[in-house]
Amino acid sequence: MKQYIFLILVIILFVSSCKQEKIAPKKPNILWLVTEDMGHYIPSFGDSTIVTPHLSKLASEGVIYPNLYSTSGVCAPSRAAIATGMYPSSIGANHMRTTSYSEVTGLPKYGAVPPPEVKMISELLRKQGYYCTNNYKTDYQFKPPVTAWDESRPYAHWRNREKDQPFFTSIFYSICFL
Repeated sequence: MKQYIFLILVIILFVSSCKQEKIAPKKPNILWLVTEDMGHYIPSFGDSTIVTPHLSKLASEGVIYPNLYSTSGVCAPSRAAIATGMYPSSIGANHMRTTSYSEVTGLPKYGAVPPPEVKMISELLRKQGYYCTNNYKTDYQFKPPVTAWDESRPYAHWRNREKDQPFFTSIFYSICFL
């Protein structure tokens, strides 16, 4: 009887001491759809003014953030906040159109230059192996660094990534309801 108990203990010890391979969790793909000057007039936010079957299906399968607030009252500084996750005033991007209309305003042209430790979200994701694309807006009140995107052009697409590589795609739609 003692031999059987000893044998069972040895088997348990052997099985429990085997190295188990840990499987890394799969990184999610991120599709970031952004519209400007739109308000909450779509079914995903509870309004029935218009019908958006494809957008509604996408929203039902994804994540909706119904309580968003802008960091700025104008577009480009808000995009700076979206792109970096930081308040525009903390990175020098809070003043609108710093490189245009200087002859009208009398102000010298200048562009925001975020501190070197400030990284765009796409840069951080690229360091984690993501394929990052942007296909429209790059007006962040600062010039995006060359390390910001794998592709940044009107028809940039996640389909150009490596097989099984996770992606982050930012698509800005300029929509204005008057």
